[in-house]
Amino acid sequence: PSKKLLNDYQYGWKYGRPMKWEEFKEEFKKEIIGNADAQKKIRDFADRCLKGETITLLSYDKNKNKCHRFIIRSLLRKKRK
Repeated sequence: PSKKLLNDYQYGWKYGRPMKWEEFKEEFKKEIIGNADAQKKIRDFADRCLKGETITLLSYDKNKNKCHRFIIRSLLRKKRK
């Protein structure tokens, strides 16, 4: 995610505008869809997965179920179909 989007999600509550997970998820997807370089990287990773390569996404987040790597994983799975 962009630095602004990530900050809005993680620290928005400090400024009176907390961002919910669902909103973050949709905004992050919009960022990826609107970015040709990001789309190419997703396609490249998906192609590598189709060839049998294992791709490991690393990140740290206190809530492991609400992390941008899960959004990327879902996009990769869609591209592989």
